[in-house]
Amino acid sequence: WLSYTRYSPPKLPRAQRRKSRKRRSSGNPRVPFSTSQLMELEHKYVETRYLSGPEVAELANGLRLSEHRVKIWFQNRRAREKKAKEEGGM
Repeated sequence: WLSYTRYSPPKLPRAQRRKSRKRRSSGNPRVPFSTSQLMELEHKYVETRYLSGPEVAELANGLRLSEHRVKIWFQNRRAREKKAKEEGGM
């Protein structure tokens, strides 16, 4: 009987729910990579697709980026390459 007395807000369709969500939970805006940073990241990726911890730290310091951004860039780059191979192979 309690379920009939409790207030529940009306359900919104998925499209409307997605629009009302915050874009970024952290207060920091997304800052794109500079051309020189992208060139250096791509150059390093051609050399090796996986970086060790010290390599990540060295590259991040040289590019003035956080280690996390460098790691995520390499992770996304590998995913992009895998996706391109899968689409090209069909």
